[in-house]
Amino acid sequence: MTLVLQVTETTSTGYREAWESGAITRNFIVTNSLADPEDTDDLATAIDLHDGRAAAGIPVLGETHPDLGWPCTSVSADYADSNYPHAIRITVEYRQSLPTVGSVEFTQIQLNPRLEYVDTYRTGAAIPANGTVTDANRLITDGDCVASGGNPISTAIVSGTLTISYDQSGLPYWVWLLGHAGKRNSVDFIGFNPGALVYMGPSIRRTGSVVSSFEGENFGTYEITHSFNVDAWLHCRQYAPIMSDTGMPLVDTDGCTEGVKWVQPYDNTVDFWTFGIPGLDAL
Repeated sequence: MTLVLQVTETTSTGYREAWESGAITRNFIVTNSLADPEDTDDLATAIDLHDGRAAAGIPVLGETHPDLGWPCTSVSADYADSNYPHAIRITVEYRQSLPTVGSVEFTQIQLNPRLEYVDTYRTGAAIPANGTVTDANRLITDGDCVASGGNPISTAIVSGTLTISYDQSGLPYWVWLLGHAGKRNSVDFIGFNPGALVYMGPSIRRTGSVVSSFEGENFGTYEITHSFNVDAWLHCRQYAPIMSDTGMPLVDTDGCTEGVKWVQPYDNTVDFWTFGIPGLDAL
């Protein structure tokens, strides 16, 4: 005698409610059907929970909802009646997540620009290439003097924060990532010229676990957000040495500040492509 399991979907919550709450639940009932219509003993045969969970038609973790495309995040199985082990109730939950396009995981990118006011002694001065300050280009000799009596003016430049977020399974390399905080991009990165970005470090939040009591799998899922600071001056700033006797910069007879230099607080660089951020090739 061969038992044939029959799967029947009993309920599915409203899609409108599910969209607003970000979750949807489907319920199934697994019972025995008759492989032999004349063999009524099948109806009285207990069903093993593992067999019921593995019945054809029951979604598995990660399988998408047939209409919404959301991934299955939880599957639970129990007997509909503890005194009657001949019918199993399966509850399947789907949750809205970052969408997947083909085989490429969706990566969220957000840029928040702002104006930042910086001290300026000479306008129009050429910013060192890639923001790399050396002994050869440190002293600013070009541009127009705008400082009066050694006091700089404030110039508005474009800066901002770039964030890149995605989900991943398994523990991220946060110690390695934190070791690169404060470094600029050594090569072009998603359209930003070398030196334009400074890595501010990762924000890592554990969002859950993938658990299967039958298979024994258990590993964490994480949301990772990389933050970068964008700067139109490639993070270079103008600086005028202060005289020890006057507490003011040295000025010439025309009132222009002398000895103005470029400084770069973020000397070190790294190739941001080595961070392994998914989905960037699809941009």
